[in-house]
Formats: sequence, structure tokens, C-alpha cells
Amino acid sequence: MKTDVIVNDDSRIKIITYLLALTDYPKNEQKKRPHRIHKLLNDSIYTLKMFKEHEAVKFIADNINQIPAYFLYAYALSLTYPDFEASSFPYYLYDYCPELVSSNFNRLLKSFYQETTIKDLWKQQEDEWRLICEDASKCFEGIYYKDILEKFFGEVKYDLLFYPNVLVPQLMSSGASSLTQLACIARMPGPVDEDMEVMKFSDDVNWVNIVSFHEFCHPLLDDVFRNNREEVQKSKNIAKNITVFSEYQKHYPEWEDLFAELLIYGMTIVFLRHMISDSAADEFSLFSEQKTGIKLFAKTAAILEEYLIENENGNYITINQYFSKLVEKLI
Repeated sequence: MKTDVIVNDDSRIKIITYLLALTDYPKNEQKKRPHRIHKLLNDSIYTLKMFKEHEAVKFIADNINQIPAYFLYAYALSLTYPDFEASSFPYYLYDYCPELVSSNFNRLLKSFYQETTIKDLWKQQEDEWRLICEDASKCFEGIYYKDILEKFFGEVKYDLLFYPNVLVPQLMSSGASSLTQLACIARMPGPVDEDMEVMKFSDDVNWVNIVSFHEFCHPLLDDVFRNNREEVQKSKNIAKNITVFSEYQKHYPEWEDLFAELLIYGMTIVFLRHMISDSAADEFSLFSEQKTGIKLFAKTAAILEEYLIENENGNYITINQYFSKLVEKLI
């Protein structure tokens, strides 16, 4: 397959989704919003229900309100497999979730993997997971993410991993990174409503690429923000000139997080225009406005296109060098 995205059911991410399935997480998600589920979820819960009292399940159940799922994924991605040995973690786990870093969760994961029947279950489900991954792989044929990512961020030394998540959570996709991988853990595509049919990933190629690019960008943009604290503070002036739907803003109460979304949405529009089609880029730009209330995405994308010209001319190597000009143009 011609792409730089690796599609697989990485066992380290996979074990986290199965552990989440054994907690009250699926029920709580359904309470928030009733939604369709994949048959693998019910099959897995039924087969593994005797292990609901395992310490690994209890750890997640006890901590899920304090430790977001994407931190659990990042932690797991940083472990070896199948030994689940820990060495180093990405900086944000040390900064924002030191209690997870200092825990013995990796030993609990190893215990669950070795002492339960999960390996037997995965063997039984092997063909289904293979078909899911083969289907998702179709979405990336001929698309090279690093062609765009490296224009914005410089050399990207990470492997890009797409994990087609058909278990939980299903109300949102997530991203995670280790020191060597950027991962998109994507929910099933399409409307999540209870009465909707489960869609294949290849049924919505544009959506799969949008969510993947979005999640791959986050850790890379975090580094840019860390190197440009003054400019990020200055960017708060942009907030005076935009309107944001309250329903959307409650997910991003801090300006820095909202600003990151604004830039990543703009980068995603550029990615779609260069890698998919003009119509896909225009549709996503309009959808983004309708979803958020922010009428600045098209302008942000246009400024980023100007940056790409400067980049081609050798004036700027990365967006990090262009960041102060980017903020000025948006204010």
C-alpha cells in the first residue's frame, strides 16, 4: 500500500480499549448519548466478564475520571510488547499525569495479558480485526501525510499509526503519542446515533483522513506552542474578534486549546486541498464554521497557504519560525 500511515490493531492500544469495555465506561457513554455499537464490543464484554475484578480493570475504573483515555493510550504506546516494560514517556505525561507515570500500571497490563483469556479471544477475533484494518487501509491509499506535515513542522521522525477503534469510546476519536509514534485512535465513522448502522471506515474516506491529520498534528503543534509562549499569549487578542458557539467552547475553555484547534483546522483544510480535493477542503471549512461558530478557518488556511509559498522559497523552514507572523496576520 502506498502511504506513510500504518494501519493496525496495535495490541498496546487494543488492550486499553478492552479494559475500558470491562468498566462502566460503555454504560456511561450510552447515558451521555445512546449510540450504535459494534458486535465485537458485546462479544468481548461477554467473553471477558469473569475478569472484571482484575486489578488492571479496577485501576482504569478507579482513575478514568482523573486520567483521560488518551493518556492511557499514550502510556501504553510507550511500553514494549508483549513484555509491557516501561522506559521513557512523552513529556506531557510527566507534566500532566505524573501519577500514571509513577504507577505500576504496566505490571497490571502484563498480568492481564498473561493471566486472562484475552490472547485466546484475540485469536478468535483475528479475522474480524484483519478485515477492519484492511478496510481502513483503503482510506490512505496514495496519501503521504509527511509531505504536508514536514512543511509545517520540519522532519517528522515518528511513525504514523491509525488504529480503527470499534470498541470504546465511540462518542469521540482520540490521539496519542509516544517518543516514536503518533497515533490516531478513531471511532467508527458516520453518525453515532443508536438507530444508525455501523459503517465501514472506507465508507467515509474524507472523514478518516480529517480525523487522522487532526490527531497527528496535535503533539507536533504542542512543541511549537512550547517554543512560542509569548506569541501564544499575544494570540489571545484574536479571541476579541471571533464568536464561538457555547456548546463547542465548553470543550475548550482555555484559549490556548481553542487556538490550537483553530490552527489545526486550518492545517487540515490545507491538507485536504493538497492531498484530497478542493471540494473536500471547502466542505470541511464550511462544516467547521457551522460546528464551532468560528468564521476564521478559511482565513487561517489562506495564511497557511501563504506560509507554504514562503516555505517553498526557502524563507521559512517550519511554522515555528513563521509563528509570530502567523499570529500578527490573525489578530
